[in-house]
Amino acid sequence: MSSFRQAQLTAEQAHSSTVVHARSVSRSFGDIEVLHSIDLDLRRGEIVALVGRSGSGKSTLLRIVAGLDTGHGGTVEVDGSRAVAFQEPRLLPWRTVRANVSLNLRRPGISRRNLDALAVAALGEVGLAHRVDAWPLTLSGGEAQRASLARALVREPDLLLLDEPFGALDALTRLEAHALLTRLWAEHGFAALLVTHDVEEAVVLADRILVLDDGHLAHQLTVDLPRPRERDDPHLVELREQVLGYLGVDTKKNLEIS
Repeated sequence: MSSFRQAQLTAEQAHSSTVVHARSVSRSFGDIEVLHSIDLDLRRGEIVALVGRSGSGKSTLLRIVAGLDTGHGGTVEVDGSRAVAFQEPRLLPWRTVRANVSLNLRRPGISRRNLDALAVAALGEVGLAHRVDAWPLTLSGGEAQRASLARALVREPDLLLLDEPFGALDALTRLEAHALLTRLWAEHGFAALLVTHDVEEAVVLADRILVLDDGHLAHQLTVDLPRPRERDDPHLVELREQVLGYLGVDTKKNLEIS
């Protein structure tokens, strides 16, 4: 087989395994251009972390990929179903946890009772089997975020979009949430786009890290480390320092000053 044909087949295989294919994505609000000519691909089963300074357009790009913002330029193709989990769990306080997870859930040929059973099963997956009939206001922050994940997972998405979902959690609960997400990803095989301001979170969870700067995807790093990842692994620490450097944070200088 010719090298050209091999390259062509490789390209075709890569495209068939792509969940998100975005080209020349731009977004402006008035005279302010937030995103400029973004190209983005996500492969099936891949976790990609998107980091950048506050106001760099991370959440705007995620909302565009999620289909929640249609005022952009360029093209975005998503091959499969999508689900979104935000920083705020956004649970309806007048519905039980079970009812929140099954809200607007539809499956052809499946009764409401069976859909309710799917919601209960999803809550069991995230460790909330004992809280299915609780009211949202009685949940802890970690429990509410797990309920939000269950609401996304019950839809069996090909693509899970996470907009700083662990940002409001305390340090210990955040570690537990990271372990939960890693386990659910391994079991379900979804692709995930994770927006985060936490660089350590990015290197612990992601297969690739994209750095958004001044409306451009300025840097990309591959995290080729086995899971679970030890936070004090020298390779992981080196990657974290590299990403922080791209964000303009000189950790060595900061240590000297302190």
